[in-house]
Amino acid sequence: MIIRDRTGTGGEVTTQFRGILQSLMAPTETISGLIGQMGFISGQAMLEQMGLQGSINAIVQAAQARGAAVRWIDLDPETTELDLASAERVIGERTRVVAVTAASNLLGTKPPVRRIARLAHRAGALLYVDGVHYAAHALVDVEELGADMFVCSPYKFLGPHCGVVAADPAVLEDLRIDKLAPATDDVPERFEFGTLPYELMAGTTAAIDFLASLSGERDETSHRRERVVAGFEALHAHEQRLQARLEAVENAVAHGRMPARAAALDLIAASGREEI
Repeated sequence: MIIRDRTGTGGEVTTQFRGILQSLMAPTETISGLIGQMGFISGQAMLEQMGLQGSINAIVQAAQARGAAVRWIDLDPETTELDLASAERVIGERTRVVAVTAASNLLGTKPPVRRIARLAHRAGALLYVDGVHYAAHALVDVEELGADMFVCSPYKFLGPHCGVVAADPAVLEDLRIDKLAPATDDVPERFEFGTLPYELMAGTTAAIDFLASLSGERDETSHRRERVVAGFEALHAHEQRLQARLEAVENAVAHGRMPARAAALDLIAASGREEI
């Protein structure tokens, strides 16, 4: 995942973490601890209730360790969407971090991240986005989402288990991490644990190349980003066709009919049928 910095200079930054689990948990635990350096103490963290539990717990624990209050953005159980009125109520001048998922891995709900970003930035808070499920089903544009940090794992889009953080370079510059004296202090390398996980990086690159190939474009001299965009358009169209077929199954009840959602359906069979 790469994001252009917001200064308009066109610089790019991406960083990859390899933890014991080689998954989202490593960067979330690392970053949630580091964001305490950004004024977490005596402040507030805002969370919503449809995100991955591992990500939520890491940020809750980091807030509690620093005496910060945790406030929740309400979830409407009827629509399975976030209550934006609730977000407006709880995000305020004491808010330091707002953490939200870009797509629920249970029902596929895609919260209006851009609108939440505006609320967070208006309060001077950092927006942290869990994009694990989102990255598998939608083309990621971190800048468009308004995320200061976007976290995902390539295992969700056919790659290996590792954690990826895309962030504004200015945000990463303000975060300090314990490291060996000879290790570079440059961003993003300061966050890496020694030798880079080259085998995971190669697997991630191969996964992205495969997604780009779904576009049907064989001219590899074209810009890969353009092929990835076309590949995701083809993927989305295929998922929509599959979803329509599943929802048309007789006696099946589909949960999650919100207008904006990623491909995730919970189908319940009726009339004695155990599976579909």
